[in-house]
Amino acid sequence: MKLILTSYLIVSCLAVGLSVAVSCDFSDLLRQLQAKKLNFRKYMRACMTTPPRSRYGFQPSCRAEADVTQAVAKFEKSGEFSAADGNSYPFHVKGVISFTQIDSQTTRIHAAVQGTHAFLFDSQYFSLHVHEKGETNPSCTSTGGHYNPCNKNHSNDPTVEDRHVGDVARVTIPSTFKSNKNILVFEKIDTQVKLNGPLSVLGRSVTVHGGSKSTRVGCGTIAVTEWEGANHPDAAALIAGYN
Repeated sequence: MKLILTSYLIVSCLAVGLSVAVSCDFSDLLRQLQAKKLNFRKYMRACMTTPPRSRYGFQPSCRAEADVTQAVAKFEKSGEFSAADGNSYPFHVKGVISFTQIDSQTTRIHAAVQGTHAFLFDSQYFSLHVHEKGETNPSCTSTGGHYNPCNKNHSNDPTVEDRHVGDVARVTIPSTFKSNKNILVFEKIDTQVKLNGPLSVLGRSVTVHGGSKSTRVGCGTIAVTEWEGANHPDAAALIAGYN
């Protein structure tokens, strides 16, 4: 009988995801059952239905994580892009983009990108997009297409609502940017990019497109971070030490 009760208790505790080694004191339970100080059926009902931290001292095996409020993507890449004039131009781009979830509806995106002067040979802007997948190789060919879970149309105007979630920004490059020492900083409040929920961008990538042919000139995976001063992180200060 003792063996049967012990086996039953083990199976029952495992069925509700409890740690047998830590959470179940079988010898004490058996003593109470044998002394008829514990009603077995009531005990098993409690074991199967009572939430974690029940009066029997069971602890949950996992805990729920709090909502993510801060994430960051970093990238750095060198290469050449093919321009509309048929020539190839070298580039070396690096950047930091931070995402701060302000509330359930809005996210602050703060970015600093260095090395955009190369694109002035071919265009006056570069684009930032969230792509479907994380970065797995420096060529940025593994990041997939724009993140577009709602099957919307692509828009070069990221201020419109009817767009890909991944259409984050098209940034104009000042003509004064003549060297890679210039750091271009911008910020926006976005209502479609989210760090939490079913449409979270965590684990996906930010991809930088440069030139008129939108060459993928840099990409980085969006990762959870603990950033001091998260309410308004200074991406420009961070990139200064990112050499």
